[in-house]
Amino acid sequence: MKANPTEIKFPRVPASHCACCGIILPTGEGYLVPVIGAVGPKCRQKFGPLAQLVELLDGRTDAPAAARPALGRLMVSLRQIGVGISNDGTIRVTGLTRKAAEVAKSYKKRRAELVQDLQIASGLMGPEAQAARAAQVAA
Repeated sequence: MKANPTEIKFPRVPASHCACCGIILPTGEGYLVPVIGAVGPKCRQKFGPLAQLVELLDGRTDAPAAARPALGRLMVSLRQIGVGISNDGTIRVTGLTRKAAEVAKSYKKRRAELVQDLQIASGLMGPEAQAARAAQVAA
């Protein structure tokens, strides 16, 4: 998993409009963001952490005990913003439960929290950050 969300390379796909903001894509191409769809060049920068999160969760069958609370929060957060999650022993990101533009708007409001939990779950932050986040959630 990449440490810097801006490093994520989304594949280019044919698209007439951005799934996030609805603008016309004059080149006829967009960037394919997992669960969101094709977005324009400005909107793609927003979704690096979401792509990392989908990569982290989708297909996961087990997690270290220390990461389980953060993974649980991430799954709940994804459901709250409108991303479908199933977990029958294997976590699956199933798609959107709302329109892509609505999900993008909800994601924008929760992005900082998602990024922090993603960093904890993926082991990018030390034990002090995990303890601080756990204390914040418990409060």
